[in-house]
Amino acid sequence: MADEPNKAMAATVGGMTHFRKTIAQEDQELLDRAVECFGDLDKALEWLRTPNAALKGLAPVRVAINPEGRESVLDELGRIEHGIFA
Repeated sequence: MADEPNKAMAATVGGMTHFRKTIAQEDQELLDRAVECFGDLDKALEWLRTPNAALKGLAPVRVAINPEGRESVLDELGRIEHGIFA
């Protein structure tokens, strides 16, 4: 049945079953790349959520909603990693 939750994503807490939202593979790759660049999950998440002048003043998570935007965010991570700041 299409409406049935994905049981692989189920977790039982306090006798109740909770279902967690899955993360798209592309989003996971972007997050992994940000963590690699910043060396820390919290720093990566902060960067992804903060408006960025190099991305037209938008937060990277807002830019990365399509393949072209995701590529722009990955390019910016590469520039940061190599010490190239706009």
